[in-house]
Amino acid sequence: MESWVDKVHRGDSLYNLGKLPDASIGAIISDPPFFCGITRDEGGVGSDPWTEDTDDTIGATAWCAPFAKEFIRVVRKGGTVALMGGAHACAAWMTTMEAVGFKWLAEITVLWNSGKPRQANFGSLTTHVLWFAAPGARHAWNTKRKAVYSNVVVCRKIPVQDRCHPAQKPLELTNFLVSLLTVYDDIILDPFCGSGSTLVSAAIVGRPYIGFDKDAAHIKTSRRRLAHWELEEEHSIHLWVNGRLEEI
Repeated sequence: MESWVDKVHRGDSLYNLGKLPDASIGAIISDPPFFCGITRDEGGVGSDPWTEDTDDTIGATAWCAPFAKEFIRVVRKGGTVALMGGAHACAAWMTTMEAVGFKWLAEITVLWNSGKPRQANFGSLTTHVLWFAAPGARHAWNTKRKAVYSNVVVCRKIPVQDRCHPAQKPLELTNFLVSLLTVYDDIILDPFCGSGSTLVSAAIVGRPYIGFDKDAAHIKTSRRRLAHWELEEEHSIHLWVNGRLEEI
């Protein structure tokens, strides 16, 4: 297992998952494909490479199913899986994760400070985070609070010109998820690590990590950020509680 930990590995995520030992991962925290096109400022339209056969919920569910089977195998008892996505992707993950035995615990809605609509569509002001736990032991809840009276997190969206990746998530969001939903000795896995925000958060919080991605440029970006994680800038993040903002 040592050869995997605190490293970013290039290659097919499903193949790499199959190489990990059973019950070796404390938490999977990831921003998987949303199964939708990504409009870029320069006018071109990019799309996730997984969209060809996943332009409906049935196709997306078929794509997610083998990953869910590997997730339940590699995650420890009571371990966390937190997956970000839009409604289309979330429907597929809910179906496949529950089918293999994960327990759905909560949904977090992320409210962004800005949004840009695609053609003939609404602006993208929200992202969902689905929180699951593997059965068999108590899940992590790393806070003195017994309950948090909101599932709406308010934070900034990284300006396009500052992103290393078209779907890059802000560090304050991944720090929040890693800190709250894992314990100190959990190995954090991001099988779709992109620009590496989840892995950088793991390093900041003091968790071992493993990252997978197919794209050589994204791997390079992740490794660069991890080599200098102490220079990363974190902004404020809030909960929307009973009509007011409460800083986390």
